[in-house]
Amino acid sequence: MRHITSNGMTNEKLTEQIKQTLWETSPDAMRAIQEFGSHIPNDYAPRTHYLNKIKNKKLGVVWYVRYIVNGEVLPSHWSTRTNDKEAAERWAVENRERILDKYYGRIVIKKSYGELYDILRKYYAKNSKYLEIDLNRGKSLGDVARNAYHNFIIKQFMPYLKKHGIKNFEEIDTPFLARYQNYLLSERKTKNGIIPGIKPQTIKIYLLTVSNIFNHLLIAGHIKTNPCKSLIKLKIRNEQLRGCYEITKLKGVFNKAWDNQLHYLLCLIIYTTGIRNSEIERMRVNGIITIDTVHFINVTVKRSTSSGIQKSSVNFRNIPNPGGNYALQQRRKSKVVRRLAKKRQGRMGVRKGTQP
Repeated sequence: MRHITSNGMTNEKLTEQIKQTLWETSPDAMRAIQEFGSHIPNDYAPRTHYLNKIKNKKLGVVWYVRYIVNGEVLPSHWSTRTNDKEAAERWAVENRERILDKYYGRIVIKKSYGELYDILRKYYAKNSKYLEIDLNRGKSLGDVARNAYHNFIIKQFMPYLKKHGIKNFEEIDTPFLARYQNYLLSERKTKNGIIPGIKPQTIKIYLLTVSNIFNHLLIAGHIKTNPCKSLIKLKIRNEQLRGCYEITKLKGVFNKAWDNQLHYLLCLIIYTTGIRNSEIERMRVNGIITIDTVHFINVTVKRSTSSGIQKSSVNFRNIPNPGGNYALQQRRKSKVVRRLAKKRQGRMGVRKGTQP
């Protein structure tokens, strides 16, 4: 550090001025000092490392080196693989540059590595600051979906990244994600057996969770593009219809006497209407209605909009109509839905002051 004296001069200039004055006033004394100084070796250099010995079974002791950088001792030490101190000194000097380059390079990699996995680990966690920002931007996420997304990131996506040595977000490009798609589609052999591939629709949902993270980073300015946007969508092929049973088998089941009438009624409704479990929970007695001789279950479903406002929609399910024509019931059902939709639009028009 350079110091400034009260008269505005630096230490170096002041020393040089004093030296010049002494030569002018006392040249004999200065020559005597110069002669005396010539006999003193000037081999001082700042210390760059020091050695310490550690016990070793094979060699007795092994010399380890700790390097000093900018006056500070690094926390790591390196083995010189010798018990000869002179050889250890040579090894420490010759390998200093290589070791320090590798050491500081490792710190940079470790930092970016930590940022990548730290964000992935926390993004869908409970009380996530990232999801709070998304919510302020109008994008909400329920707890069930959040837990499912969090489990996928922690148990499947992060292990795959670590296995392939991914250390930062820039390394996750579109080709890498395409290979990940193929990985999820294919069967995998494990110690416990063969794990079947995942369905394309499920993979689409999984990668949507990753895309949400990239969108957040894109808006924050941490990355330039979202690699998920360029992915080619997987096509769903040979997808079989779910919940299809032969009528004869169903009749055989429901024609028998059941010990529990509640179970009988619930199963009858489920298998004849296709109603969901969540919709059964919302069923009410006054929700069973009859329109044009066709029976319906009127289920109200609440959904959250992007603004967070709860909207209600009416969902219909056919109740078994013995002897009825299913196709006719479906046409009447569509007709009823359109009729109710028009009524709803009419009520909204009246609220706004317009003609229904």
